[in-house]
Amino acid sequence: MDINFRFQTKEEYRQFAKKMRASLDISHISNAICDILTSQKFYVSAENILIFYPFGTEINLKKLYTDTGKKWTLPRVENNFKDIVIHKYKIGDDLVKNKWGICEPLPDSEQEFPDNIDLAIIPALMADRYGFRLGYGAGYYDKFIPKLRNDCIKIVPLPHELLVNTLPGNDHDIPVDFIITEHQLIDCNH
Repeated sequence: MDINFRFQTKEEYRQFAKKMRASLDISHISNAICDILTSQKFYVSAENILIFYPFGTEINLKKLYTDTGKKWTLPRVENNFKDIVIHKYKIGDDLVKNKWGICEPLPDSEQEFPDNIDLAIIPALMADRYGFRLGYGAGYYDKFIPKLRNDCIKIVPLPHELLVNTLPGNDHDIPVDFIITEHQLIDCNH
């Protein structure tokens, strides 16, 4: 969506994004994103992938978990809800809901080191063409992304309607490499 909004705060953007996402066919959009993603060279060559478990109307990439040629990891919020720690995951592993109702690996499941991740698929409510994402406001991924290797591909999947020209940002915001919608892959490093 190549328009500029006149929202004043990130919270206004968040409210708009949640309402917009609730009105979309997320199942169709998610399947199209999976198809585009799995055709990318960086996906094919990635061995260790960080992915998120969908919550509410988030993009649902669970069908990717069936790719047994990949080693999957899921985030877990730990350290008194201050940090993301990633854990190894394979389809069928038990998950537990955190205080927000988001499914996470069990606390005693095997952890993975961030510097082993080749591809990080990161959730967002909105994103802009420069790779800046709008999350839910807690800053977990902004603290986590610097722990990944510099050559780790960071990508945000989201509906095309939630891709904007620019978002308001802060000094601590870290851009991702790519945005993927149901229509296209956008290289944010251009």
